[in-house]
Amino acid sequence: MSPSGDPAGEIHVVSGSGSAVEVEVNLMGRDAASVRVSDESLGGRPTLRVLYPRMSIVYPPMGRWSNTNTNIRSDGTWAAT
Repeated sequence: MSPSGDPAGEIHVVSGSGSAVEVEVNLMGRDAASVRVSDESLGGRPTLRVLYPRMSIVYPPMGRWSNTNTNIRSDGTWAAT
């Protein structure tokens, strides 16, 4: 069974040249110190995962009374709903 989480934030994807990839992660908010970013490979594949410490996340930019539900495994990968 997968835990349920609410990934929150923004992503900006910009094309570049070559095969190199650069990722910048800015953790913000009062719980930022407890969020972990991992680039360890899983199953032989490179990954970038943001590991949230709790089952629910408050993301004020969504607006009052908004909500979303997403299933995230404890290893930070997306799970089928």
